[in-house]
Amino acid sequence: MVLGPVVALACGPFFPNRILFDGEATLTSAPVADFTHELDRNPLRDKPVEKANQPKRDGSVYHQTAGADVAELAEALRKRGAVSTQTARTVAAYAKFRGALQAFAANRTRYNSKDDPLAGLKIDPVPGGLPGEFADYLTGAVAYHRGDLAAARRAWVALLARPAAERRYRSVWAAYMLGRSYVGSDADEAARYFVDARKLARAGFRDSLGLAAASYGWEGKAHLNAGRFDRAIELYVRQRQTGDTTATASLMLVAAQVLRQGDTVLRRCAANEQARQVVTAYVLSKGATGWASWGDDKQEQAVARRWIDAIESVGGEADIDGAERLAWLAYQAADYDTAARWVRRAGDHKPIALWVRAKLLMRAGRVDEALAVLGRAAKLMPANEVWPDSHWYGRVDDPSHHGVLCPRDEMLAEMGALQLTRGQYVEALTLLLDSGAYWTDAAYIADQVLTLDELKSFVDARKRPAGAAAQSGNDGFLPQVEQDDALRKLLARRLTRNGRWKEARPYFSPERRKLLDTYIASIRAGHDKSRSRAARAQSFMTAARIARANGMELLGTELEPDEAVYDGQFGDNDPQSPSLRAGLKSPVLRPTTDELRRVVASRPNPMRRWHYRYTAADHAWSAAQLMNDDTDQLAAWLQEAGMWLAARDPKSADRFYKAMVRRCGSTALGREAGRLRWFPAMKRKG
Repeated sequence: MVLGPVVALACGPFFPNRILFDGEATLTSAPVADFTHELDRNPLRDKPVEKANQPKRDGSVYHQTAGADVAELAEALRKRGAVSTQTARTVAAYAKFRGALQAFAANRTRYNSKDDPLAGLKIDPVPGGLPGEFADYLTGAVAYHRGDLAAARRAWVALLARPAAERRYRSVWAAYMLGRSYVGSDADEAARYFVDARKLARAGFRDSLGLAAASYGWEGKAHLNAGRFDRAIELYVRQRQTGDTTATASLMLVAAQVLRQGDTVLRRCAANEQARQVVTAYVLSKGATGWASWGDDKQEQAVARRWIDAIESVGGEADIDGAERLAWLAYQAADYDTAARWVRRAGDHKPIALWVRAKLLMRAGRVDEALAVLGRAAKLMPANEVWPDSHWYGRVDDPSHHGVLCPRDEMLAEMGALQLTRGQYVEALTLLLDSGAYWTDAAYIADQVLTLDELKSFVDARKRPAGAAAQSGNDGFLPQVEQDDALRKLLARRLTRNGRWKEARPYFSPERRKLLDTYIASIRAGHDKSRSRAARAQSFMTAARIARANGMELLGTELEPDEAVYDGQFGDNDPQSPSLRAGLKSPVLRPTTDELRRVVASRPNPMRRWHYRYTAADHAWSAAQLMNDDTDQLAAWLQEAGMWLAARDPKSADRFYKAMVRRCGSTALGREAGRLRWFPAMKRKG
């Protein structure tokens, strides 16, 4: 039984998580729990025997119910010895009547008495020839849908009063519907009948629809209506344990209601073990992030503090497992003294408590101690533990973007960030890659912080960590299995940018090697003075076109200014600005002077968006110097190369325009350029 619809909408583009660029709040932010994982963390010791019967994808709940109803009637008639023709007539009449009842139920708000499709049908018997339990149940169903609850209850009570042998098929249905009839008016009476439905199912009475399992949810709804939040949560937990996934949404919505109640209700739920776990999970998951949004941090923190106060007021500190979660909860609430107290209570064997302790140490600027504690936490946290619907606030661009996160990966990434601030660049890169969660941060170190020789040595020695997952499933943009390949490509492009073509070649894919070979051969041929000037010019222009068309693959930077990680589609509008880390004031994440010096030294020339277009333009300029003036080919090449830069950087394109006017004034393109005082529009080929 779901309390209401829950919808999550999101739209792209989505950018990967980042940990190095957003200030202290990123690194010291509290992890956000996955609500469903938290619910699964403490399964019931006495798991219910009932199994949920989820609706099939190929039909509605009604069709599933109707199918079971008609099939069981046919079975009952055969067991009673009815002849086949009689059975067929009875079943057909029953199915027709049931269809009319469903039409009425589905549209009753639109019908008036004159339009009632049941008006012409007799209710006793309904229809003739039915076994008694089926007639009783159908009579009650008609009354129920007409709003006559008293008549419906009389029919179903009469059904349950029959001898056990005469009600094997509809006893569970009758008890379940009796409970449903009391949900909005009498929680105790509803509970009594729901308990009866489960007892009957366990005793062997037919329950083909899984109504015994569903009864937990409806009983929870009855108690919720009566303001018994703790008991409602207990029942929704049991419903979920039957395999009914709709109970998760109900638990979220009940937890949200609990947190809006007064202190008395809060304390009562805090004293109830299951209610305490569920509400704590809800708060830790930021109101089950991804399903609902809470609002600002102050509101979230105030809610968390109220819940902590409620737990502490009923003596919840005796629960050591709860101590770990309470430390986490207090940290989320920015109540750091309380978080430290609960960390001490949790001891040194709980990874979440150690994680919180490490963050407290970060906030105090005790980086070396935080690193050691994070290392212990990462060892204790299972590598295969994942939180399927969670994210860390502040580490994704869009708060509605969620993914599968591995807590151990996050711990490794945080260790990598701390190692970077200590100048331990190789260690930082190793940890970020091993986390599989922050490729762009790892790429920053690889492309901009390590020297080229350091990076080459790192890649040559790099081995995948034992037991590394093929994909951590997080929002790190690149699955871990692809990062080694991406790192080799990054190194290859960086070597090529620095003229170390021979060293770059082995790190490219076979297809890229062929392109690289053509590019290098064209440049060398352009410089070969033993060849004709026209041939040399053609070679330079070939190199220029390769650099323009394939520069991203051969020369592009992974991050700014070219943003190969996004295929060049997104990037900094001002790539000549200082490193994004240069402005960080955080004592935890602030870069060292050496790091910033290394970043400046690694920058491509020029430090411009799609810098390889300038390289291409330079090759084209070399070609132009070898050509005769006033030729259509020279004018066309100058126009082509100039247009590579004209839209984004007209100042740099200006030399090509002026050369067209000065050197090709007698050509049609040169004259048009002079008239327009800029490049003529390029004619599309074909």
